[in-house]
Amino acid sequence: MDCRILYVTLPLLAVTIVIAYLRRSLRRDCPAILGLACTLIGDYFLAMTHAPKDSLAFIYGVIGFSMAHCCWIVGFLREGARPHPPIILGLLWALIPYIYCRVLPNAVQAVGVAMIAYTVLSCISLASAIATGCPFWWLAIGSLFVSDCCITFGTFTDEPHLGRFVAPLYVMALLGVAAAIVFGKLKVKPPYGTVGRLRPMLIVSLVLYALALAAFVTAMFATPDGQYNPLRQMLSYLGRRRIGDVLFPPCHYWFLAGMLLSSLSIAVATPHFAASARKPWMALLVRYCGAATASGLTLIALVPEDICIQWHNNGCYAAAAGGGGLILLLWPHRWEWLTVGIAFISLAGFQTALALHGAKIITFSPAVPTMQKAVILSFMVWCVWRILGLLRGNARKESRKAPTMKKTRDNGKNAVK
Repeated sequence: MDCRILYVTLPLLAVTIVIAYLRRSLRRDCPAILGLACTLIGDYFLAMTHAPKDSLAFIYGVIGFSMAHCCWIVGFLREGARPHPPIILGLLWALIPYIYCRVLPNAVQAVGVAMIAYTVLSCISLASAIATGCPFWWLAIGSLFVSDCCITFGTFTDEPHLGRFVAPLYVMALLGVAAAIVFGKLKVKPPYGTVGRLRPMLIVSLVLYALALAAFVTAMFATPDGQYNPLRQMLSYLGRRRIGDVLFPPCHYWFLAGMLLSSLSIAVATPHFAASARKPWMALLVRYCGAATASGLTLIALVPEDICIQWHNNGCYAAAAGGGGLILLLWPHRWEWLTVGIAFISLAGFQTALALHGAKIITFSPAVPTMQKAVILSFMVWCVWRILGLLRGNARKESRKAPTMKKTRDNGKNAVK
């Protein structure tokens, strides 16, 4: 980004102030407008002065955007939106290890502390924006969140190709904030409603699963040597920062995309899974298990195994524990027993293969990599089957309600006559 970003921020700020004044909603929209104004501080220090990552000006820029998030959080709280703990904990579980492993080693202590504080505020702001039920705020805070992640990738980890997404995402975030002020009145909705109300997002989750699977298949064919064997190498091999003599190979980015799409798909599907739970306490546990699964997949993507194998494995444990919890809490019905059985058999086979390899009874490949692919595919099949079951069940309920509603309307017309 450069100083040209001010050509976007300043007009948007002026337009929102004028519209809020004319509508006499300046007091209600004051936190959102102040947050938009605080982004100018970050733009000045980070975009105009091009502050180095170890300078005091960089910290001032981070403080400016932190003030913006604080203003937005205050506005969300004033309107009754409350951040949901599973979302905050899931985001922090994925991002704090990423900062510890990839940002702090390349930053001075003061910058590291500022980045950790800003990450916490960003997670709270994003969780609060989700709770508002306003799509404009989802777009604004979500785009800013992803833009910040791209900045850390390019600034602290020297990842190429991701910096080009910073400016478009940031402009989209600014436009989202302005649209939320002008058009989007905050209407707080329950984050976990009925399956019928959330049905369109089930289809989005299925699309994300298909895109994630396509990204993984593409990553397998995009390795530098072109010799990836899924039966002899773990899937995380594709996400390594260096393969052979190639730094940041194409398969690294395809693996990153596949893991993030899988995480987003789980995050989108979790509210629907919680809505289908039988008891309130089970719904609450489903939300936490979904957050653990999504955060684990994100951590696997952000911390490759050739950077920190310990935190990479922690992401695997979180994803496996959360996925297993989802399957157990959403007790299967009818043919879903088949998918659940396959998933647990695959998991048991994977753990057995790891134990036998640790005891030096069998070699690592092909048993361990093969069973890992079986576990991943079986869980994906279960998720897709569960989503399709929710869609079919909701369609049956609507078909049963339709004749009753029509009959009620006819009786009302007859009564009026």
